Amino acid sequence: MTTEQYTYQLTGSDNRPMLLDVTLDPSVQQQPVIIFIHGFKGFKDWGSFNDYAAYFAAQGFCFVKFNFSHNGTTPEAPLEFGAPEAFAANTFSKEMYDTQQVIDFVLSDDFAWKNNISREVYLIGHSRGGGIALLTAGQDNRISKVVGWASVSRYGNWKESTIERWREEGVMWVENTRTKQRLPMNFSLYEDWHNNADKLDVQHAVQHMHIPVLVVQGTEDEAIPAGSATNIKNYHARLVTQHMIGGANHVFGVKHPWDEGQNWPPHAQELLNVTTEFLKNR
Repeated sequence: MTTEQYTYQLTGSDNRPMLLDVTLDPSVQQQPVIIFIHGFKGFKDWGSFNDYAAYFAAQGFCFVKFNFSHNGTTPEAPLEFGAPEAFAANTFSKEMYDTQQVIDFVLSDDFAWKNNISREVYLIGHSRGGGIALLTAGQDNRISKVVGWASVSRYGNWKESTIERWREEGVMWVENTRTKQRLPMNFSLYEDWHNNADKLDVQHAVQHMHIPVLVVQGTEDEAIPAGSATNIKNYHARLVTQHMIGGANHVFGVKHPWDEGQNWPPHAQELLNVTTEFLKNR
């Protein structure tokens, strides 16, 4: 089995370009599609994501990952935050729009691998991207299963004092701990959440789902409270499967940069094993 990766460019929110990778074994027919959604301050080539793509392709999936149009990278430099003005203007609604563009593309007649796929689409989202995956799956009946890796269980959990200062200054700054860059977030992010509270309600989306959901989280997640997975489980106990990985952090033991082809940490291997089992279970 030989996996290959191909890169495309789509048009995302505000007509900004976004890169998309398709990893698959071209000799395999009727492959379910996994669309992977990166998280806050993330990008499609972070850490071991390329290795994950090859892993799932070897398991018989067509694996698609993409950069949000406003994640701060550019097609020319997809590993660098060279577009802080785009990062500043990002919103949850823009990320949902971008995700819909990817789904539409994969299921369109323009998709080069349309004859290789089964048209069964699964979403996997990490961290903030997990919330986007859950919201999208709750609103798009083309999605068959959804997985959250260290997923948020709700948006809009800013302190009132933070909101007021953000409103007054118009921008809030966050640090990229890897690059030490200070990245801006415009107040429009809060306004988007406030003005679209129903559409961006993760709890409501999960409660009204009719498809299987898996949430996986580490007990030592330093970025998302460990109770987040439990919250999602409680939103719809019958549909949601919760799997906690003892001792795992927010990224399940991997880091960026990552030497492609090296062995994964045990926590990452457990993450992949439980996800594969869930997606293959009929």
